[in-house]
Amino acid sequence: MSSTSGYLRLMKLAAGFRESKIILAANELDLFTALSEKQLRSDEAAEMIMVNARAFAIIMDALVAMGFLIKENGFYRNSEAAERFLVKGKPEYKGDLLKFMNGSWKHWGDLEETIKTGSISIKPDLPDQSRREYNQVYIRAMDIPNNENIFP
Repeated sequence: MSSTSGYLRLMKLAAGFRESKIILAANELDLFTALSEKQLRSDEAAEMIMVNARAFAIIMDALVAMGFLIKENGFYRNSEAAERFLVKGKPEYKGDLLKFMNGSWKHWGDLEETIKTGSISIKPDLPDQSRREYNQVYIRAMDIPNNENIFP
C-alpha cells in the first residue's frame, strides 16, 4: 500500500462517523418514509418533519452525495436502496436496525472511557414507556434472516 493510499484510507475511516451519523439521523427523523414514492423540496420535507429548513437542506444534499437521495430540479426523492430498505412498512425495511445502531451511538462515542475503566460509562435511564419502545425496536432490528450478513 502506498503512503498516499494509506493516508486516504486512514482519513476515510477516521471521518466515517460523519456519513454514519447523517444516515442514522435521517432514518431517526423518518425522512425516507416522508419521501416514499414522492418528490419534495427540502423546505417542504423540513416542514413535514418539523425541523430547521436550512440545516435539513444541508443534510439532504449530503444524502444525495451519499447516494440515498436523488435531487432533480430542486426536488428530492429516495434512491432505490432508500425506498427499499428505509421506508417504514416496506417488506425489506431495515430502519429499526439503524435505530438500534443510533441508540448505541453514545456508548461508542465514549469508547475511550470504557477502555480506561473497563465498563460502560453511560447507563441508559429510560422511563418505562421508552424502555418498552426501545425493546420493541431491538426485537424488530434483530429479526434478520439467517442468510443476511449485516455487518460486512
